[in-house]
Amino acid sequence: MKILISNDDGINAIGIYELTKALSEVAEVYVCAPHQQRSAASHSISFRDPIRVRRTEFDNAVMALETTGTPADCVKLGLKVLGDIGIEIDMVFSGINLGGNMGTDTLYSGTVAAAIEGSVCGKPSVAVSVNSHNAAHFEYACRLAARCAQNACGRLEPGTVLNINVPDLPADEIKGTRITTLGKRNYEPWFVLESGQEHDADNIDLCYRYGGNPINYDMDDKNADVAAVDEGYASITPLMHNLTARDMVEEIKKWRLIMRIVMDEFDKVFLPYWKILNKFKILNIKTKNGKEITHKDLRKAISVMIKKHPTCRWRSEKIKSKRYYILFEGYLWLLYVYFQSEKKQIDADIDFFKMRIEVYEEFLKVNSKPLWNEDICFLDLEKYFHRKKDTIYRAMVKMAQENLGNTFTYYNNDKLFVSKEGIEWLCKNCFKQKYLELLEEYKMELTEKYIEAGYIYDEFFGVN
Repeated sequence: MKILISNDDGINAIGIYELTKALSEVAEVYVCAPHQQRSAASHSISFRDPIRVRRTEFDNAVMALETTGTPADCVKLGLKVLGDIGIEIDMVFSGINLGGNMGTDTLYSGTVAAAIEGSVCGKPSVAVSVNSHNAAHFEYACRLAARCAQNACGRLEPGTVLNINVPDLPADEIKGTRITTLGKRNYEPWFVLESGQEHDADNIDLCYRYGGNPINYDMDDKNADVAAVDEGYASITPLMHNLTARDMVEEIKKWRLIMRIVMDEFDKVFLPYWKILNKFKILNIKTKNGKEITHKDLRKAISVMIKKHPTCRWRSEKIKSKRYYILFEGYLWLLYVYFQSEKKQIDADIDFFKMRIEVYEEFLKVNSKPLWNEDICFLDLEKYFHRKKDTIYRAMVKMAQENLGNTFTYYNNDKLFVSKEGIEWLCKNCFKQKYLELLEEYKMELTEKYIEAGYIYDEFFGVN
């Protein structure tokens, strides 16, 4: 087993020497660490500045590198440099840090960030800390780290990081180890004035230092890391670098935040009546009787649109004022289906949705989804098409007459089934309302994907 070790206290810190010594007894150890103190660097990376790397001597390590980068830089760069010379790392360890990394500490910690970077790079990773900035006892932390290396390698998912925190106590005084959750920890005050300075409202020229004493919460929760360490236990907390609050995803979808856009984007998405009428005049769009379209004609058309396609959410009420606005998609429907199309409305609707689906598929770079996925028993077609059996039977007779040589039906366990190809034919030729419903559903799926990708609804159809 090959282990890469980094830290945020710097390559000359006592903690990384202790950890390297302990892990060298169970694995080949490689070191890549900052050349100086980088505590609280969090997960920052050196994006703009080049990083210098040089080889250095380090007790108990097969090879050691010191860099001018952050802890996250060190892990990513260490894996790169070692990989280039044929050394494949199995696990990443970070530490041993002087000072605990619990609660909100994990957001700022360079130690934890180095382990998380290892996880991001696909390596099982562990962060190790002793809960004192003047730590004197590393024995228990070293033993626990070595045990984790032996037991977690090949079993720890790369997306999970083990965050170990150990009290600064002799090994025989530590009560044991708890598997914990992330507790709550903060510092009060956040910033303190450098000594000898005073507040002056008329002349603010001061020096502050981030610090203060830690305040632990969740002390009554025996499962919290802060409580475990306070009681004299070592703590192991599994962390995930994927920060998604999955329980909230479906809830937030209900908020329809996509509709709450800033006003300078408003006109790209919504159109008032007067703007639609003006566009129809410019394009010389008439009613089917050849007359100029009036407000009354438009209101009637919108009523039809909302009644026929309520799921499309094409009208948004009272968005900007007491007037009504229409999503740009609604404008397209009015233009291409209601006022311009010479086809039957059901056929015009189908063509419109097919056009919209093609636009979304091309934009999202996705392949077309089959609308017909399975064969259906004849007895279930009444519910599927919302038609009586006699009507469905006549449609199937028509299908058989017009498709001689094509077998769209078969028997299974004495039950008549219609193949998915047959369902497609029936939808396109006999039950077009069902075809339209399927197109609408698929179009809404694509719309949701578009919104989930972070785009404003219909912004790529921006109106001039």
